[in-house]
Amino acid sequence: MSTVPKEASAIWEQFRALFRRYSSSDPAGFAADFRSALYQATKTGTLTDDQQAGLLRLRALVEAWGAQETGLGDELLRAWLALRSEVTRALPSSLVDSVLYRFPRHARSSITWSVHLAADIGSDALEAMLEQKVLKPGDLVGYAKQHPQEFLDSAALDVLLEHGTAVPRNVWDAFLGQVEQGPELASLASALARSFAVDNGGDAGSWLIGVLTDHEALRRPVVKLVLANPVSTERVARALTTAAVNAVAARKGGPSGDASPILDTLLAAIEDQLDANGQLETHHIWALGTLGLATYSQSASFTREHQGRLDSLLGRVAGIQIPSVLRALDGGSVGTAPLVVVPAPRLVTVIRDYLEDLPIGGGAEPMDRGTRYQRFLGQKDVLQEILQTLAATGPDGDLRQAIDISLFNLGVRPLAEVSSTTQFDPSRHESRSSGVVPGDPVRVMSAGAQLGEAESGIILVKAGVVSQTQC
Repeated sequence: MSTVPKEASAIWEQFRALFRRYSSSDPAGFAADFRSALYQATKTGTLTDDQQAGLLRLRALVEAWGAQETGLGDELLRAWLALRSEVTRALPSSLVDSVLYRFPRHARSSITWSVHLAADIGSDALEAMLEQKVLKPGDLVGYAKQHPQEFLDSAALDVLLEHGTAVPRNVWDAFLGQVEQGPELASLASALARSFAVDNGGDAGSWLIGVLTDHEALRRPVVKLVLANPVSTERVARALTTAAVNAVAARKGGPSGDASPILDTLLAAIEDQLDANGQLETHHIWALGTLGLATYSQSASFTREHQGRLDSLLGRVAGIQIPSVLRALDGGSVGTAPLVVVPAPRLVTVIRDYLEDLPIGGGAEPMDRGTRYQRFLGQKDVLQEILQTLAATGPDGDLRQAIDISLFNLGVRPLAEVSSTTQFDPSRHESRSSGVVPGDPVRVMSAGAQLGEAESGIILVKAGVVSQTQC
C-alpha cells in the first residue's frame, strides 16, 4: 500500500464517518454528502486519481449493499475482498475496512467460511471482519475443527489467539505428530504455548503435560514459553503436583510415571534462569513452592533425583529471598515478597548466615548471634541519629570530613550515586516528585546511606530521587 500523506488523514476520517452514517432509507442524502466531500478533497489537490477512483468504488459497494435485500453472503464478501486487494494500494486499509460496518446483516449468517478462509485471507482483513462482527471467533473455531491442517497454516491461527480464544484441542491432536523438527517447530511451540495460555479448561494443565509427554521435541521450547507467562506457569505446576499426588494414591514411584519428563524439563529451565540471572521471577518461585509443599508434606511422589533438584532450587531461592526480606525489615521497609517454601534446617542455616554477616564495625571480638544482632540494632539506631543530625546541621570542612571517615569505618556506605539514573524502588528511594510509581525512571539527587556493602547492606537513609521526566 502506498504511503498516506499526513494532510489526507482528516479526509480519510471524513469518508470513514460518511460510510458509517450511510442509511438505505436516505441514499440521496448520502450521495450528496459524498459528492461534496469528494469535491472539497479534490479541490485542495490532496487526492490522487487512484485515490479518487478507489473512493468511488467504495461508495458504489456501500450503496449496492444498502439496496441488497437478499443475496448470498459469500458473493457479497467475495466482492469486498476483491475490492480490498485492489484499492488498498491507494487508500488506507482502515478506511477500506470501515465499509464492513455496512455489510448486510441478513447475509452474514449465509457465509461459508471454510471457502474464504481456505483462500488464505490475510490477518488484517480477518481482524477487520472480526471488529465489524462480520466474522466471529466461533467461525474460526469451526473452521479449525473441520480443517485443522489448513487452519494451522493460515493467518486465522494468530488472529484467533490474539482474540483470546484457544485453538480446539483436536486440532493439535491432528497435527502435532507431523512437525518434530526444523523451523516449523518454533512456530508450532509458540502457537501451542499461546493457545494454552488462553485455554480456560480445568484440565488444560494435564492436557498439555500429556501432549508434551508424547512429543519430546516440543518439551523444551514450550516449557520455556510457558514459564514466561505467570498464569501458564501456575497451571503447569498445579498439574504436575496433581500428577504426583495421584501417583501416591496409585502407589507408584513417580508422578503418574509419565509426567516425570515434563517435571525434568521444567526444573532444568528454572535452573538455567537462576544460573544465568542469579534470581527468579515471582511466579517461578511460586511454582517451586507449590511443588515443594507437595513433596515436603509427603503427599506427592517424586523421583529421588527430582526431589534433590527441587530441594536444591528451593534452598538457593531461600538463600536469596530470606536475607533480602530480613534486610528490608531491619531497614524499616517491608515490601512485597514472594512465598518461599523451605525446610526448617535450611531456614535455620540462612538466618544464621545472615546474622553472622551483619555489619557491626571492625575490631569486634567473637560473640553469640543474639548479642551480635542486638549490637547491630543499637549501632543502626545511633548511625541513623547521626545521619539525621548531619542532614539538619550540615557541618563543613574538617569536622564533616572527620565524621564521614568515622562513618565509613563503621560500615556506612552511599546507597546510590548522585546524578545517576535508575528505576524507582520505594524500599530504597524517597521521591521528591509527585506521581512516581515503582519502575518509573528517576534521577538520584541525594545519595542516601546504608550499613554494609551493595545489596547486602541495611538502608539507613533512603536516596532522594526525582522523576526523570521532570529533570
